[in-house]
Amino acid sequence: MTIAGRFVFVTTPHFDPWSGAEELWSRTAVELISQGFPVSANVWEGSLQHPRMRELQARGVDFWPWPRWSSLRDAITDRTGWVKHPWRRLKLGRNGSVFFAAERLLNARTTAIAVLSDGGTLPPIQLLELCIAKRLPFVTISHADSEAVWYDDDLAKRYRTALAAALRCFFVAQANRRMAEKKIGGELANAEVVRNPFNVSYDTTLPWPGSGAVGPVRFACVGRL
Repeated sequence: MTIAGRFVFVTTPHFDPWSGAEELWSRTAVELISQGFPVSANVWEGSLQHPRMRELQARGVDFWPWPRWSSLRDAITDRTGWVKHPWRRLKLGRNGSVFFAAERLLNARTTAIAVLSDGGTLPPIQLLELCIAKRLPFVTISHADSEAVWYDDDLAKRYRTALAAALRCFFVAQANRRMAEKKIGGELANAEVVRNPFNVSYDTTLPWPGSGAVGPVRFACVGRL
């Protein structure tokens, strides 16, 4: 099978070098590379020294890192030094560093499909609208959700429009999908659940201290409470 371009993974902030969000997209990237497909990814620059990231780079992933915060220079100029819509850059705030890195990557590489992977509810709306403006096929992957964050009417409307243009909107649980649909005020006909890898053998037996054991009490939190 041949494709015109490469698979591009765009990850968005949670500032952990490695977490469940990385497990899903990284294994996909490795599988694609093993089949001969070119892969690029933009990730937080602070994660590049993690052993798993170094392994991905050794396997051939083309990394485009983004800084934790956009500098004033980045907010005003691009890498070629030309002034480029400073008001648009500054108003993006904390998402600016991700957006600029993704924009540079998508401009520099011929993209067959963009995979927008977010550790939270949904990728920043600007990334979805960037793919739409460039007429690039894209999918979203959402890994977590919280009732602490809700969208105003304008943002919810933008998400309803942008998510409908995605090839697929992936969630790691049905509850996360339902929560996202509540937040945008509409159903996602193109949504699908893809579970994160289970990294422990079902047959694993963990040592359990006896009732008379002396020492500190240890608790295990299985999944999310």
